[in-house]
Amino acid sequence: MQGLITLATPLLQTSLVASGTCVPGRTSSSMFLHGAHEQEPCVVEFDRKVHHLLQTPAMQADNLSVTEALQISQYKEGQFYDAHFDNKSEECWRRAATLISYLKSRREDGSEDPASLHAAEKVIRGQKWICSRWFKAPSSCLAGGDDNPRAPEP
Repeated sequence: MQGLITLATPLLQTSLVASGTCVPGRTSSSMFLHGAHEQEPCVVEFDRKVHHLLQTPAMQADNLSVTEALQISQYKEGQFYDAHFDNKSEECWRRAATLISYLKSRREDGSEDPASLHAAEKVIRGQKWICSRWFKAPSSCLAGGDDNPRAPEP
């Protein structure tokens, strides 16, 4: 995972939320791996592992597909991201699932949240690096019904 950190470091910028704005509730730095960066060996290897994970019986994720570029985020001491949902109910198909991978040891780097409502806790000491991969669902989720993966509004 060090390869992803090395690739991302010179490209980091102030993190923005999905609307493209900077908000006080998100203080990290991040970047998206677009274009030629998607073919870097470390990115290809990461995606190979993600694909393997999605094929395991516990994941049952055959109907999900990658929807956005891989995002790498860095949290330095004192940085955080307030509680939020990655998908909004009116766009359930766009971010039906999120895979967050820790790229660097989490010791004293904030904690993780087990459900879809999540936050990046303030880093006490050191740094926290994560990588986010979002997946979309078939557009049928827009039709509603019992199997609708829409998240409640925050």
